[in-house]
Parts: sequence; C-alpha cells; structure tokens
Amino acid sequence: MASFSHRERTAIVGNATPEELSASACEQFEAADHPEQRTSQSSTKLEKPDILPTWAATLLMSAPQAQGISAFVVGPDHKTIITLDLDLYERALKLQSSIENTNLVLRVGELHACFASLHAIAKYLEGSGLESISIEAGLYSPSTIRQIFTGKWFKRGVEYHLTNIMACYDLLFEASLQQQDAGSMILKCYELRNQPHTRQEDVKEVFEEVSAIFLKLFQSSLEQDLGEMAQFLRSYMKQREWELHLSALEENVKYYFAHDLHKYARLVPVYLAQMQRLKDTDQETWKALECGDFIVAKSGIPYTNLFVDQTLEQLIRELKVAGGITGITQNTGALDRFFLIAPELIKLIKDFHDSYCTDSD
Repeated sequence: MASFSHRERTAIVGNATPEELSASACEQFEAADHPEQRTSQSSTKLEKPDILPTWAATLLMSAPQAQGISAFVVGPDHKTIITLDLDLYERALKLQSSIENTNLVLRVGELHACFASLHAIAKYLEGSGLESISIEAGLYSPSTIRQIFTGKWFKRGVEYHLTNIMACYDLLFEASLQQQDAGSMILKCYELRNQPHTRQEDVKEVFEEVSAIFLKLFQSSLEQDLGEMAQFLRSYMKQREWELHLSALEENVKYYFAHDLHKYARLVPVYLAQMQRLKDTDQETWKALECGDFIVAKSGIPYTNLFVDQTLEQLIRELKVAGGITGITQNTGALDRFFLIAPELIKLIKDFHDSYCTDSD
C-alpha cells in the first residue's frame, strides 16, 4: 500500500508512463490548474522547472514507481492502493479518468477527512458560547480555540469536543436526578462507593455472580432486543473498522454540505461509490481492506493503529529538521544526496537491529 500526503511528498495517479498520456492532455491539465505558470512560460523559458507534487507531470512520473513498489511487495497481479489528501485526490481522479487506468485504487486520507469533520463540527458550534467558556475556564488560549475551530489541530480538536460531550452528559445526569425522587439512588451510590474500602469475605462470589448475570443479560440483549444496533456492533467488530470508516464518512457528507465544505461534499460521495464498487468488482482488494490493510500498525499493541496519511505526516515531521527534507524538491543536489544515502541508512538500521534488538522489540 502506498500513501501520499499534501506536504513534500510524491503523489501518484495511474500506472501509465508519461508517454502513454498525450502531451496535449497533460498541458491542458496544467494550464487549467496553473494559469500563472502558463503565462510565465510563454514569456520566459525556464531552464529547470520546480518539482511540485500537484503538477500532472509529477503525478504521472511517480505512477510507475508506485506500481513497482506494489508489485515487489504484494505481487504484480494486485492493485495498488494509494491514499491522498483531497486536493491530490481530485487531481488524481481527473488524470485517472483521462488515461483510463484501472490498476489503481485511490482513497481519501482519513486524517484530512477528520480535519474536515472537526471543521464542520466547529462551524455547527459557532455562536453557542462554548469557545468563550473554554477560554474563560482557562482550558485553551484564544489562538488555540481559533485553530481548533478551523480544524487545524487533530488531537486537541478531538479532545476539545469529547470534553464538551462529557460536560453536557454530566449536566444531563444532574438534571435527571433533580427531576425524580433520587434519595434511594443516592444512598445506593454511597453504599456502593464505600464497599470497595471495606473487606468482605464473599466479595469474590458476589463479583462472579454479578458478572454471570451481566454477561447473560448482555448476550441475550444483543441476540434478541438490540436489533439494528446489535447488527452494527457485530459488523463493526467483524469488519475491523473498514465498514465503520465508510459509514462514518457517509454520515458526515451532509455536514460537509451544510457547512460549506463543498469539495468534501462533492468528492466524498464519489470515493464512497468507488469503494462500494470494489465489493462487486474486486473481492480480493475489498477483503484486504476489510482485514484492516487501510491503516498502519506501528506495533503489535491493540488500539495503536494510525491512519496512512497520519503516519506519513509523522514521518515528515521527524525528517523536517536542520538539513531535512523541507524544500528538498527544489534542490536537485539535495534530492540526489537524500536518496543516495538511503540504502546506507537502511543498512545501519538493520545492523543495529540485528545486534541489539530482540524479536519482542
């Protein structure tokens, strides 16, 4: 599986070589997306054009490399799955339709879709006063709140909205206690709270009895009473989140449309339709995605998987140090040196791993 993001990365569409795409089609694509480039080239001939990931030529030149990597890893008979941010996804769709390449599966990056969803949620909350409450309570600074509401911070954005949800449920719980005779309920809660601090001889038997009752009731409710919710839970656990990913994106489309995120509202349904088509046309690729091959497992620890584009963003951040890859595509010499030393770096890492690391590491 290949992955490509928006900053300093190689973007891919199609497994066709530049010769397979007519020069006129490529020029038309470039002229439509970069009119200022066409004007400058007509007046001045550039000796060495910059390499930008959003250019059609860059997309086409990178395609055979991605196909080669995929063929080496999983075999030549499998399709190449590529994850892109929405800007590159839109450009990739245009080029893929022009060259009619069916050997690639283009996907929308989950991280960038989450950014859009956080932005849509923030637009829904605008004017509610929650941002002012967070600032007055000292939870976040005004600049941080502004970045959260524009969907630029993933972790803090999720944390902020989860905190709001928990606070609202606490208020709802307090209101429900005030609307009914909660005397017996409060006494029972105090009794249960004090029990863990006292030693009881039969606590193990009571725990096993309660656990057995709870397990029996839970299984029966799943099998008989929950209906659609039980089916959703079973599907979610069986599909390893792939179905959940598609259903979550489908649920968010209406919010993209309602809050003026037009590009996501227009392209996400196209992506969902293409993914659903795989279920009928390419069972092998669909089953691979169903087994969780659309995420990156950096370790064997459960619940630590990352989005493909999120993993790439973390790698880029680690490399963006002094002398790193920032602006490397604009410097031919630096680009050559970076790729020439890659095999030596891999050899050093392998030697260190073989000498000092165990299988458990």
